[in-house]
Amino acid sequence: EFKCTLYNYLGDESMIMVQKWVDHDSLYITITGSKDGSILNAYRTSIDDISADGPIETCDTLFMYGGQGSEYRLRVRDEVEEW
Repeated sequence: EFKCTLYNYLGDESMIMVQKWVDHDSLYITITGSKDGSILNAYRTSIDDISADGPIETCDTLFMYGGQGSEYRLRVRDEVEEW
C-alpha cells in the first residue's frame, strides 16, 4: 500500500492511495478530495498497466490503464512559476 497527500496553494488536500489486494491481479487506486476536513469526492478504480513518460525516478507523468478501457494520467512533477 502506498499513500500520499497533496495540497494545493489554498491548503485543500487530496489523498492518493494505491493498493495491491490479496488474490487480485490489478492495482487499486483511490483518490479523495477534501476541503476543511470534509471529503468532497472519492473514486476507486482498478489499474492493470502503468507506464511513464521517462525513467520512473525523473518522469513527469504516470499513465495508468484499467481493464474497462479507462485511462488516467497522474502528473507527478510540476513546475511553479515565480511572478
